[in-house]
Amino acid sequence: MRFPLQLLPLAFVAVPAVAQDLGPWPQHSMDRPVPPVVTPAPSARPGAPPSDAVVLFNGQSLAGWATDSEKPAGWKVADG
Repeated sequence: MRFPLQLLPLAFVAVPAVAQDLGPWPQHSMDRPVPPVVTPAPSARPGAPPSDAVVLFNGQSLAGWATDSEKPAGWKVADG
């Protein structure tokens, strides 16, 4: 099967490229802020959270679930 010559101009129509917002830095600027390093859980504790995790429940306390008004969570921990 041959490619129809009538469709040849459509083959070169490109989708307009959308420029990514790079903020105040040029594209390859070395002055960009570096994201924080996240350390994964140690291999001895594979279920441990990474360094940047927000721990909502540690198995005993619901302190991570406090609301904006700092009142505790609206439920109780079973068996504790």
